[in-house]
Amino acid sequence: MNVYQHARNLKWLLEAHTWADGAAAKVFTARITAGEPAKALSSMRLPAVLIMVEPEEADDENPGLIVANLGCVVLAQCEGQDLSQAALVGGPRSAGQGDSAGRGLLEIDEEFHRAVGRLTGADGARAVVYESGAAVAEEVPGGRLVVARKHSLKVLATAARHYESPLFLVGTGGVGQVVLTWTLPPRRYDTLLPVVRYAAGAVAPTSPTAGTGVSGLTITSTGATVATGAGTFSFAIFESYCETKAEDGTG
Repeated sequence: MNVYQHARNLKWLLEAHTWADGAAAKVFTARITAGEPAKALSSMRLPAVLIMVEPEEADDENPGLIVANLGCVVLAQCEGQDLSQAALVGGPRSAGQGDSAGRGLLEIDEEFHRAVGRLTGADGARAVVYESGAAVAEEVPGGRLVVARKHSLKVLATAARHYESPLFLVGTGGVGQVVLTWTLPPRRYDTLLPVVRYAAGAVAPTSPTAGTGVSGLTITSTGATVATGAGTFSFAIFESYCETKAEDGTG
């Protein structure tokens, strides 16, 4: 993925992240921003993460790739303007164990690492946190006092946008049908559906609109049984993406 895709994918992962002890309670709101934290936070719910694009550099080992740097500022509300230890390690949790209320910055920071720690390629990206700053307090519009900590991430990026394809398409013939299996590419913010097409003969379709389509597939499908009738058939698989799809899945 290029830097544009990495930034959007990171926002999607953070906003989907839930508390380890709260089955459905979301931890973060996230925003990709070029502005100062105080201005960017004016309309955001806390805890929040601000994602910023920082200088890039060439990858010496892979000349065709870029080492991109993404800055992530994790922010938490200081309840009652209190900068005691509760701002860092939390206080009373009036809304229960699986909620953000009463959580300190270090607890929220822990969830950031849990979310970003999954960026090993399984979620369409590889990233590593290589530097973490000190916790600081800042007043933002509306008289709110927040505590913040910045983390710097390195990601390996392409110059152009990149889209992974499914792999290892295997078909097993039967009486008038073919049983297909495949491996999906990493799931990411813009993933839609795998697209399977087939045609009679020894030449497989070369585009996601050629030949005949296999219906009933979902975003997680890794196989299908296709009634073809007698004869020889060739299959091809593609992955579909939606570039205008919002990080919340709409669009």
